[in-house]
Amino acid sequence: MSTTLIVEEIRKKTEVLIKVKQDLSIQNKRLQEEIIVLKQNSIREQQEIEDVKSRLKIVKMAKSLDSVDEKSTDAKYKINELVKEIDKCIDMLNS
Repeated sequence: MSTTLIVEEIRKKTEVLIKVKQDLSIQNKRLQEEIIVLKQNSIREQQEIEDVKSRLKIVKMAKSLDSVDEKSTDAKYKINELVKEIDKCIDMLNS
C-alpha cells in the first residue's frame, strides 16, 4: 500500500469520526435539554403532589370536625332528652 493510499484512508476515517462526534454532540445537547425539561416537570409535579396532600389533610380535618359536630349534636340531643326524663321523674316524685 502506498503512502498516499494510507493517508487517504486515514483522512476518510477522520472525516467519519468528525461526523460521528458532531452527531453525538447534537444528540447530547438535545438530551441535556430534555433532562432540564423533565426536571422542571418533576419539580412541578412534586409541588402539585404537596398541594394535593395539603388539601387532603384539610378535607380530612374538616370531615373530622363535621363528625365531631354531628356527634356533639347527637350527644346534646340525648342529654336534653335525659334531662326532660329526669325532670318528669322529679315532678312525679313531688306530686
